[in-house]
Amino acid sequence: MKEKISVVVAAYNVEKYLKQCIDSILAQTYPAFEIILIDDGSVDSTGKICDQYASDNPQIKVIHQKNQGVSAARNAGIEYAQGDYISVIDSDDYLKTDMYEKLIKGIVQNDADIIVCNYDKVSEDGKTIIMDDKYARDECVSSREALRWFEREHSWTYTFPWNKLYKRELFKDTKYPVGKKFEDDFIIHRLFMNSNKIASISDSLYCYRDNPTSIMRTLKYKMDRIDDFDAVYDRYCIYVNKGYSELYRGTIERAKYTLQYVNKFDVSTEEDKKRIDNMINCFKQMVKSAGKNAGLLNKIIALSPRTYYRIRGLIKRR
Repeated sequence: MKEKISVVVAAYNVEKYLKQCIDSILAQTYPAFEIILIDDGSVDSTGKICDQYASDNPQIKVIHQKNQGVSAARNAGIEYAQGDYISVIDSDDYLKTDMYEKLIKGIVQNDADIIVCNYDKVSEDGKTIIMDDKYARDECVSSREALRWFEREHSWTYTFPWNKLYKRELFKDTKYPVGKKFEDDFIIHRLFMNSNKIASISDSLYCYRDNPTSIMRTLKYKMDRIDDFDAVYDRYCIYVNKGYSELYRGTIERAKYTLQYVNKFDVSTEEDKKRIDNMINCFKQMVKSAGKNAGLLNKIIALSPRTYYRIRGLIKRR
């Protein structure tokens, strides 16, 4: 019997894109799958579209819930899933027809717990390829080795949730954090560390839509962006507890993606100021605990991140 895939699709006000997403799943050359559509309190026709597809396709199940955010929606879908493997798909994207066939082949042949593929970034209308991602390679490594993938160029290839298959049991004790942005960064290192082997293939099988309302576009200087730092800090603390010293430097470098905006955040309350101060203090703790693994420049930045990035900004403007 073929391994069954549970495809979890969290949907909120995506009437414009949802049909293409569902159609691309139904068109898969790999036949053994169920689709779980979670209508997260949509106020457009998203819920109606979900119900229409479910009425025509017995492998589609629909969960309607009040709006709680993408993490709660994904958690609900994963809890309901009956498959051997989980696929988490964004409802405004779509799949190439052989995605699951190739991912299942790779994960079974390598006896892996997770498999990663590359993806294409496509235009909003879904017709034009903007970027052909080729960062994931054909390989299979231990979970500890796979954690080094987060240090590679274009590291988000490995943190995005949707270009992967996961063994379902990995989510038994791991949930998406409700109320957080950058929710993927909070759990991907935990999923990797709970695995024995992780595989990747170089095929680009997922189509990620260049949506103008995406989180990376709308949160550039907003306080919610600090969630990304918090996720990386959590990752770093786990590495310290496990003694993964070879991962300290790369994780500190990753933390600077958010720290660089320290003087630009839209601060409106005392709590916002405290949260920025906490981010700075956490960065300093990371550098201190890493010792010689932190690197000289990071030690300099840790002395005063606000001053460092202010001076760097002035130099760039000149």
